[in-house]
Amino acid sequence: MRWTLIRWLPCLFLTACAAPDGREAPVPVRAPAPLLEAHAAYGEGDLGRMADRVLATLRLPDASDLVRANALSLLEAGYAVGEGTLPSDRTLPDGVRDLRVMHLRKQEPTTVTWQIAVRGVADTADTLRQLRLLRGDDVVLDRAAGLGTWSVEAEDEGGHFYELEGPERTEPLPEGAYRVELRLADGTTATLPFVLAGVTAFGAPRVDAPAPGAVTGPRPTLRFDDYRSPTHPPWEPRTLGAWIVPAPVRSPWRPAWMHWSDRPGPNPLEVERPLAPGDYWFGLTFTEQRRFGPITLLRASRVAVPFRVRLE
Repeated sequence: MRWTLIRWLPCLFLTACAAPDGREAPVPVRAPAPLLEAHAAYGEGDLGRMADRVLATLRLPDASDLVRANALSLLEAGYAVGEGTLPSDRTLPDGVRDLRVMHLRKQEPTTVTWQIAVRGVADTADTLRQLRLLRGDDVVLDRAAGLGTWSVEAEDEGGHFYELEGPERTEPLPEGAYRVELRLADGTTATLPFVLAGVTAFGAPRVDAPAPGAVTGPRPTLRFDDYRSPTHPPWEPRTLGAWIVPAPVRSPWRPAWMHWSDRPGPNPLEVERPLAPGDYWFGLTFTEQRRFGPITLLRASRVAVPFRVRLE
C-alpha cells in the first residue's frame, strides 16, 4: 500500500496532530519518549511499532489527558492506514484459534447498558483453564475468581466456542491499555496486550417490526434499519446477528429462531418455522470490527424488543 508519510514530529511541538478524519488532539511541548517514538514509527510506516509505543504511552502512570488523547488519535490514524489492522509479533498460543474482545452497547425499551466479553474458539472444551482481562492493576474479568460468566459450547464445524462475559454496566469501559492473560491445560501461559479504543458504540439499530409489546402471528416479519454506528469507518467489516428467545429469558438461553450474516442489508427477515404462542424477545446485534495484533476488537450495538405471539 502506498501512502504519503506524515511528518508528525514537528507537529508535536508546534500544534495539534490531526488523524485522517480531521479530529485533532493537542500534545504538550514535553511529550513523553514513548509518544515521540510512536509518531516516529508512524512516519516511517511501521504500524506495529507505532501500536506498541502507543501502548507504552497509555501505560504511563503520569500521562496527561492531552498525551493520552494524542496517542489515541495517532492510533486511529494507524488503523486508517492499515485499513483496520495493526500488526504485531505476538500470536495466539497453540490450541486457541480465535480471540475477540467485544464491547457491547445493549438497549432495551427502558434501559441502556454496556458489557465487555472475551470470546473465541479453542480446540477443546478444557483448552483454557484460566482467562483474565485487566486494565493496569484492575481486574475486569477473571474466570477462576468468578468475575464474569464463563461458557463453552461445541461448534458444528469443529472446535469449541468459549466466552467470559462481564456484568452489565451503566457506563462504557474507559479507553486505554488492557491485556488478556491466558493459561492453557498444558501449562502454557500467554499475555496479549492491546488498546481498547474506538470500539464504544453510541447508538442502536432501529427496529420497525415488531414494535415493543406488539402482538404478532407465529411467523412475524422482522424489519429494521441497516445500522452503522456513528463512528464506523468504511474499512471495518460488519456482521449482523438476530435471534428470538422465549421470555422470561433463562440461562443458558436457547433461541427459538436465529440468523447471522457477514453481509448485513436492509431486507426484512422472515421467521420460517412457526413460533409457539407466548412471550418473546427479539434481539438484533450489529458488530463492526478491527484487529490489534492477534486480537479482534468488536464494537457491538444491540437492541432487544419484547413482543407476544398469538395464534392467527
